[in-house]
Amino acid sequence: MCGITGYWLFNSRQDFPGIIKNMSAEIAHRGPDDEGFVLINTGNKRHMDLSSDRSPSRIRARLKNIKEPFSPFPHDLAMAHRRFAIIDVSPSGHQPMWDEEKSLCVVFNGEILNYLELRGKLQKQGFRFRTRSDTEVILKAYQCWGEGAFERFSGFWGISLYDMKANRLILSRDRIGKKPLYIYKNKNGLVWASEIKSILKMVSRAELNLDDEVIFNYLVSGIKDVNHSTFWKDIRMMDNAMVMQVRPDGLISQQYYWTLPDRRMGDQEIDFGTAANRFKKILEVSLTERLRADVPIAFELSGGLDSSSLVAFRSVLEKNEFSVFTVKYDDKSVDESEYAIELASRYSNINHHLINFEEENLWDYLEDFIYLMEEPFHGPVLLIGQLLRRKMRERGCKVIIGGAGGDEIFAGYTEYAIPTLRKLWKKNQYIKFLKNLIFYKEKYPLSFFPLARLVLQKLFHIKQDPLFFNRYLKITSRYNTYLQYPRDVDELYIQNMKDLKMYYWMSSNDKSDMGIPIEVRNPFLDHRVVEYLYRLPVSFFFQNGWLKWFLRKSFEDILPESILWRKRKQGFPFPLDKWLLKNRRVIKEIIYSHDNHWIRNQNVIEDYQILARENPGFLWRMINYQLWVSTVVYNQPTRLIRNGE
Repeated sequence: MCGITGYWLFNSRQDFPGIIKNMSAEIAHRGPDDEGFVLINTGNKRHMDLSSDRSPSRIRARLKNIKEPFSPFPHDLAMAHRRFAIIDVSPSGHQPMWDEEKSLCVVFNGEILNYLELRGKLQKQGFRFRTRSDTEVILKAYQCWGEGAFERFSGFWGISLYDMKANRLILSRDRIGKKPLYIYKNKNGLVWASEIKSILKMVSRAELNLDDEVIFNYLVSGIKDVNHSTFWKDIRMMDNAMVMQVRPDGLISQQYYWTLPDRRMGDQEIDFGTAANRFKKILEVSLTERLRADVPIAFELSGGLDSSSLVAFRSVLEKNEFSVFTVKYDDKSVDESEYAIELASRYSNINHHLINFEEENLWDYLEDFIYLMEEPFHGPVLLIGQLLRRKMRERGCKVIIGGAGGDEIFAGYTEYAIPTLRKLWKKNQYIKFLKNLIFYKEKYPLSFFPLARLVLQKLFHIKQDPLFFNRYLKITSRYNTYLQYPRDVDELYIQNMKDLKMYYWMSSNDKSDMGIPIEVRNPFLDHRVVEYLYRLPVSFFFQNGWLKWFLRKSFEDILPESILWRKRKQGFPFPLDKWLLKNRRVIKEIIYSHDNHWIRNQNVIEDYQILARENPGFLWRMINYQLWVSTVVYNQPTRLIRNGE
């Protein structure tokens, strides 16, 4: 888990490393343990490796410091790395890393979790290793299998690799898209980085245009990262599961090495018990790989089904003690620690830690967090999540195991109910249809009509009267296509793993977590788990009125019934409406002080009370957009007023 950045100039040379140094400084939070640079002249094949004050003493003794004066070194390609040391924490894991022949150079963000297995296979083929790092495995795997190496990797990554002999740059992202890699390209060159703010140190904001369609979709629907777009029209995130080749003339070729399954098995093709046993074997491999690190690992335990399943599964897989952290809230209406305590007391090898959550003044952190996130986000609850993980980091955690992805792959969202019922009806599975309809458990048992209203509101909440938005937003008439959820449940599954949910959650959580930094590993998002579950019949996931039926039944022998059969999951329901009303004075000051071509400020102020109560998400998005324009676009942070009503 680190940060990378770099550029390749197609028609010119740089003489000094000032630009790449500034680009690296923008992602310093991602890697407090080491920093390294390489300058490459792709014409004469010369290169210069550089260290910094952040580098370990052994590295500084070997490499020139980037801060020291030195003679011009003409180069067209530069790469930088910020290290958060997790595997092989010694200086031998320093990046950029070269192979022995100095023909391959890589900077890498993420973890190759099956590096031990790959290392063994490569050693059998005669490759020798100098380090214990997964970074060196990338180099040797590329030497052995070329671009075919990426489909052999398990884990999450953003990789930048320069092949000196072929004079080409290779960029790659993991299958699910957990690690971001942003790209900017014009006729003069290519710039890439783990975060947009690094690119903005190379590319002037004056050269960039905001993407009005992205802004519109965010303000109206809250959906963003569609097709890996960004709020900057000319900067986009590289697609996940992709390998990109870049040549010195700027020619780019790209290919995908993995896709989500697009066909599910029928109910008669596999029985439930066989499917559950196979799933647990695949999850065991995923979890085992994610327990590899040279630093302590802990588990998050909210008391909900997803995190409880992973903690209980770990408890029965290995008998040695492990650490688990739960957040305890004074507000009993949101506190779930009783469920976590019940689970922890069930297994003797759980070392359970309770963290008391104390309410914070979000204005103390909000502006810095907006700059860190670098694009508008869905709500202040994301900041609260980071503050909670900061408390875990303060207690020594560098790696945590979390349950992210459970709602997407096991059908935990209520929006899955109606499309699944529709599919059962169309397939003449009337008995299953009636059981799910009558015994729906999530919020309204024995009542179909509230269920229908609830889910249909979620399915179609984006398609509202354009006149509503015209009162608060300018130039809405340019965009008359509203993003909508698919009606087909199979398509909904796929889109939630892409544009509707996963792309946004992966990018936003990565920035939030790496702003601490802390590495979060999610066993449910292993590609083998995902592709297996996406082949199982849809009916396995919604039965007898229960969403997540497959997960519940798979772990019913190791979880307490109080967790297995809870009708509602709590999570952390941040009271956005109350927060907006409480902070109306400071927010009105923010709205008045920022004028832009999207928001009708006066109308927002006039209707503030109504918006806060009836459409708080929309109100927040307008506020967040205002703050983002000031803080990120114009680089003019606001002086926020504290505690002002």
